[in-house]
Amino acid sequence: MRSSRESISDSGTLLREIGKGIPFFGNSIVRSLLLIQVVLAVALVVFLALFLRPSDALTVLHYNVYFGVDLLGAWWQLSILPGVALLFVFMNLMLSYRFYAIQHERIAAYLLLLGSVMLISGVFLGCISAVYINY
Repeated sequence: MRSSRESISDSGTLLREIGKGIPFFGNSIVRSLLLIQVVLAVALVVFLALFLRPSDALTVLHYNVYFGVDLLGAWWQLSILPGVALLFVFMNLMLSYRFYAIQHERIAAYLLLLGSVMLISGVFLGCISAVYINY
């Protein structure tokens, strides 16, 4: 007998059982979030490969509205932030797979993947602004 708190869909299945049995990479939400991440990561790498050139001059790494340029460094240091961001995206992917497949926490997996999309989007905007300031 079902408790009064369990909801039944139109087809008679329990709502909490909808989506069970779908593999991680077979889920349409997971695939769309991963596609966005891959597109942004590839665009970031291509963007930096096109505009980042070796130079002996100091490169502006950070610009503050109140103080102006507040961090200078070598040209290669512009690639540290995207590298660390891609590492975090990979770690979030592994954690979301674990939450989805092993612990059956789909919402947590979706939130981790969405957080990765926001992280890579912010890093992409930051890299665009850093390249724009320098060139």
